[in-house]
Amino acid sequence: MPADRAATSLKKRRGLACLPGSEIRCKNCENAKVDCKFLEKTPHEVYLERYTTELEDRVQQLEGYIQAQASSSRQHQAGPEHTQPSQRRPHSADGREGGENLATGVGFLSLNAGAEPVYLGGSSGVGWATVLMQSMRQKFISARPRVPRPPLGNPVSPQSSNDHSVSLPPPPSEAIGNHYISTVYVWIQSRYGFLDWVAIQRWQANATELCMLQPLQWKDGGLPEDDKVKDCYGAFFLWMIYGLGAKLCERDPHIPHASHEVYYNAALAHFSPLSTYQSISTVQALLLLVVYMFRHTSSGLNLWHAGGIAIRSAIELGLHRRIKSVAARERDPRAYCMRQRVFWGAYILDRMISIQFGRPFAVQDRDIDIELPVNLDANVADHASLCSLLSAQSTMLETVRPGEEYRNGYGGFSSMTSFIHTIRLNQIKTKIHELVYTVDHASPPDQHAVNELLDELEAWKATYPAELDSRVPACSQEFFDLEYHNSVQILLRPLCAKKDAALYFLHRCASSAGAVLDIECQLLRRDSKNLATWVLAKIFMRYRPL
Repeated sequence: MPADRAATSLKKRRGLACLPGSEIRCKNCENAKVDCKFLEKTPHEVYLERYTTELEDRVQQLEGYIQAQASSSRQHQAGPEHTQPSQRRPHSADGREGGENLATGVGFLSLNAGAEPVYLGGSSGVGWATVLMQSMRQKFISARPRVPRPPLGNPVSPQSSNDHSVSLPPPPSEAIGNHYISTVYVWIQSRYGFLDWVAIQRWQANATELCMLQPLQWKDGGLPEDDKVKDCYGAFFLWMIYGLGAKLCERDPHIPHASHEVYYNAALAHFSPLSTYQSISTVQALLLLVVYMFRHTSSGLNLWHAGGIAIRSAIELGLHRRIKSVAARERDPRAYCMRQRVFWGAYILDRMISIQFGRPFAVQDRDIDIELPVNLDANVADHASLCSLLSAQSTMLETVRPGEEYRNGYGGFSSMTSFIHTIRLNQIKTKIHELVYTVDHASPPDQHAVNELLDELEAWKATYPAELDSRVPACSQEFFDLEYHNSVQILLRPLCAKKDAALYFLHRCASSAGAVLDIECQLLRRDSKNLATWVLAKIFMRYRPL
C-alpha cells in the first residue's frame, strides 16, 4: 500500500484529520513521509459561517427599518430640559434625601443607555458607589431618540421558513461533550445542586439523536407526546451544558475552541415551547439559564426577571412546602430529594440576585418548611438509604426550622455538603437583610442582634470540613472565607455609614473589606478566568470606594 494511502487509511480508522493552523505535518503523515491533506473547514466552522451570514442579513433588515423610522422620530428628539417627568431620576431639591440614602445605600441607577433608572437597595452597595460617582458626573448628556424595536426572532435561513425547521449546530465530540459535563458538574453541584446528573448522563449517552431533534411545534389537535417532550428537555439541557461548559473552558488550551453562544442559541430554540409546561424540569431549565447569565451577561435575558420566574415557578409547584406523608415521600424518595434540591437551588439564586440588587426576596423564610437536602452523594439512588435519611430528617424538623439539623456539622463529606453549606449561608444572609435592610427595620439595629448574627456567621464558617475530598465537587475553603467576609460586609456596612458607628463595628468592617480584597487577588493570580462579570460588578459596587 502506498505511503499516502496508508496514512489516510490510518486516520480514517482513528477518526483523525489534518487540520490547518500548524506549520509542521501531523504525526501520521510525517511517519508516512507524505504531505498533509488539510480539511478546508470543520463542521463547526461551516455552521458558524452560515449562522454569521444569517445574522448579517438580519442586521441589514434592521438597519433599513431604523432608517425608515428615522424621519418620523426626528420631531420627538428633545434636549434634557424636555425630558418627560417619568424619565427623570428621582432626586431631592435640597439634597437632604441623597445624604440620608447614602447611609442606607438606597438609590436609582441607569444600567443601560437611554433606559429609565432602576431601583437598587441597600445591600447592593450603591450608596458606597455614590461616593465615586459624585466625581464622575457627566457634563453633557446626549438624548437619543427612542425607535420602536421590531420583533426579533432566531435567525433562520429562507429555506427553513416554510417547514418551520431550525438550523442546529453540530454537537461536540463525545469526549469534548463529556468534558463539558464534568466541568459543569463540578461548578454547579458545589454551588447550586439543582440538576439531575443521572438523567444528564443518560441523555449524553444518546446525544447524537437528541441533538438532531427539532424544537417542539404546537399543532392543532393536542399536546405533543410525553416521550417527545422528555426528549426535547434532554436536548435543551445538553445544549445548555455544552454552552456553559464551552464558556467555562474557553481559556483551556487543551480544549478546542467552540462558540458557547451557538450552543446557547440551540438550547433557546428548544426552551421556548417547553417553557409553557409546569414541571420541575422547567424550573431546572430556568435556573440553568440564570447560571449561564452569570457568566454571559449579554445573553439577551434579564437576570432579575429570569431568577424571579424560576423561584415563583418553584413556589407554584409547591416545592417550598414539606410533604408530611411518609408514604408519599417513600413512594419515590429520589424524586422527593430532587424537589428539595431544586427549591433550595432556586432559593440560593433568589438570595444572590436580590441582595446584589438590594431588592425584596421572592419568598420569606417563614413561608418555607421544606427540608434541606440530605447529605448523601447526588447520584445515589438506593431506595432504603434515601428513605432512612428522609425519615430521620423529618422527625428532627418537627421541633426545629429547616437548616438547623446541620448546625452541629454535616456528619461526613459528600457531593451535597458544599451545596448544603451554601444554603445555610443564604439563610443567615436572609436574617441580615431582615435586620438591616427592610423598610420597617429598627434604626439603628439592635447591637445585640448584630452580634448574634456575627456569632452565627462564625459558627457557620466553623462547620465546613477542614479537609476536602478531591473526588467530589466542592467549593474551596477560600471561597467560603470570601463569602464569610462578604456577609460581614453586608451586615456592618450600613452601621458603619452612621456618624455614631461603634469603633468595634468600624474595625470589623474594615478588616473584612481588606480580607475580601486579599482573597480575591489570590484567586485571580491563580486563575483569572474565574472572575465572572457578576463577581466583577460585586467587587466594584461594594469595595472600590473603601
